[in-house]
Amino acid sequence: MSENKNQLLPFYINNKKIFSTQNLTIQNLLNFLNLNSNLIVIEYNKIILPKSLWQGTVIKTGDKIEFVTIVGGG
Repeated sequence: MSENKNQLLPFYINNKKIFSTQNLTIQNLLNFLNLNSNLIVIEYNKIILPKSLWQGTVIKTGDKIEFVTIVGGG
C-alpha cells in the first residue's frame, strides 16, 4: 500500500463515507477490517465482484462498496 501524499481518498462502505490516506485494494480493505473472505460477498459499484478480482481492484475516489455477509442458521 503506497502513501497518497496527505490526500484523503473518500469512498463508501455500506453507504457510510470513509476516508483513507492509503491506496487500497479490496483485499487490503478486507484484511484491514479483519473480515472473513470465505463468508462475504462484495458488491463494488453495484456489480458483484468475483473473489478472483479482489487483489487487483484498487479502490478509487467515490467508489461504493457493499459487504454482504453469509449467515448460517437452522
